[in-house]
Amino acid sequence: RNKKLFIINSAFSFADWCGILAGVLILVSFAFKNVNTIRLVNVFAAIMFVVYGVLIDGIPLIITNSLLILINVLFLSKVYLDKGKIK
Repeated sequence: RNKKLFIINSAFSFADWCGILAGVLILVSFAFKNVNTIRLVNVFAAIMFVVYGVLIDGIPLIITNSLLILINVLFLSKVYLDKGKIK
């Protein structure tokens, strides 16, 4: 098991904290109404899930969230690139 990170009398490992942060970011993202904001916050959550997956050797987490990052970044790039175009 990973080394323990003691914060506020907690025995969670660094990996646990990464997983918790990723889950909280997912929850927070759904508080937004703007789809682009949801996607942006989800990118950060997916990055944290990839870090968590690396720390716990969770290949399915790494693959799935890497693909989510790619999909969200491509979508957000398209949205922001289209904003500059004349319609």
